[in-house]
Amino acid sequence: MKYIGLDLGSRTLGVAISDELGILARKYDTLRFYEDDYDKAISYTIDICNKENVKNVVLGLPRHMNGDKGIRADISIEFKNKIESLSDIKVILEDERLTTVIVDRAMLEGNLSRKKRHEKKDEMAAVVILQDYLDKINGGSFKLWQIELLKLKKMAKKKLLVTSYLHIIQMNLIRIM
Repeated sequence: MKYIGLDLGSRTLGVAISDELGILARKYDTLRFYEDDYDKAISYTIDICNKENVKNVVLGLPRHMNGDKGIRADISIEFKNKIESLSDIKVILEDERLTTVIVDRAMLEGNLSRKKRHEKKDEMAAVVILQDYLDKINGGSFKLWQIELLKLKKMAKKKLLVTSYLHIIQMNLIRIM
């Protein structure tokens, strides 16, 4: 089953898409819109789902590090509810803690220019969100943000092995270079 992954910001919507088997995520696009113009993002999401024949969307749910929901989480929940009320698309909310940190680190390691990082960070965050969900439903259960926390805690003591998540991000980076 094919999935779309979304990273919703106040002015951008990062989009990722899975393969037909729902195993690997890859970048798709970034929509830029006027601040808080979520109707445009909703319409765009429904159009992509129709074009790609996708019935399941994984939307990043921003949470604070302690697990609490904030204003951005409420916006994402409202976004989910509007998509589901306007279409037959199912929207799954997925914790997106530390996805920006993961993506920023991977793009810095990939030596991408500041401009390229700015252009691609949202769709790469969508890749991380979607891949995290795909791994969870396909047997994995260790969240990306847990890996990132471990890395931050142990960085001073020793280097951690590169995870399959970072490898997937780096493979996507190679495609945009």
